[in-house]
Parts: sequence; C-alpha cells; structure tokens
Amino acid sequence: MKVEYELHAPLVARIKVIGNMDIAEKRIPQDGRTTFEIYDREYDMRISSLPTVFGEKIVIRIADKREFLKDKKNLGF
Repeated sequence: MKVEYELHAPLVARIKVIGNMDIAEKRIPQDGRTTFEIYDREYDMRISSLPTVFGEKIVIRIADKREFLKDKKNLGF
C-alpha cells in the first residue's frame, strides 16, 4: 500500500499508539501488539516498526486467535 507523503507521519504515529509503542522513538526498531474483535471473532495484531533511510516502515501481522488454539496432538508433539 502506498500512502501520500503528507499522511505518512500521522499514520505511523496512529499505528504506533494502537500498538502501545513509543511514538517519539524513530531510530530503533519497535514491536507492539493489540487485539480487536470483529463479528464476535477475536484477532491478534502484531506491529513492527523499522527505521529506514526514507522514514519508518510499519509491518502489521493479523492472526485469528481461534486458529492458534491447538493441543499437543495436533502440533505433532
């Protein structure tokens, strides 16, 4: 997804607030997480912030929490 240059900084700041990360720190990598619910299904959102030459890069991984609930037999242990 490409975002206009004027929207990059506010969008990065908002995503970092959602992930409980430090919005003032832009020079070190950070990781955050949050959960949200849509249509009675709970999702886990992992957020990574990486400094680059052109600014910060944000990566968001979204996972359904129900898919991670496996017992040892299903994991192959």
